Amino acid sequence: MQNGNIVDLTLPIQKASQNKKINEHLRSADIKVLEKLKQKIQFAYCKAPHFKEVFPLICQLIDYPETNLAKYLTNSLRELSAYLGLKTKFIYSSELSAHDDWDNAEQRIIDISKQLGGTEYYNLPGGRAMYNEQLFLEQNVKLGFITPELKEYKQHHTDKFIPGLSVIDFIMLGELSKK
Repeated sequence: MQNGNIVDLTLPIQKASQNKKINEHLRSADIKVLEKLKQKIQFAYCKAPHFKEVFPLICQLIDYPETNLAKYLTNSLRELSAYLGLKTKFIYSSELSAHDDWDNAEQRIIDISKQLGGTEYYNLPGGRAMYNEQLFLEQNVKLGFITPELKEYKQHHTDKFIPGLSVIDFIMLGELSKK
């Protein structure tokens, strides 16, 4: 958020394609692009209450040398989870039994759930249009949807709270009781 406006932060991807798996994409390693991204964040949040604590972490995540997008993003998720005091186990779906014959996302999710010993799968409400609950039930996997409860916090340059901006906005400005 900058001057009351939502600002997009984008990570450039080399030859992005919707036909590639996430682990087949490479992120840009262009130092100038990454410095610009960090400057954008610094400019937007330099007066945030947690800037001095959080900005070095954000820079560390941006500068992580891995170019494989899946590994790069997993590192970010692991580091942020640790920062927030979450004990989360991360697994690459590509490390599970290969199923190149998956017909659709539903069957893929069901198979992954079963491989991991799961009997329930939860998604955000937007997934309602993507998934057929009956198909999940037929394969003994309960399908559920969660609506996150986004705690309101004081945001810069706006009188009206805008929920769900980003984890960067929350950890820079929010009242974070970690660990």
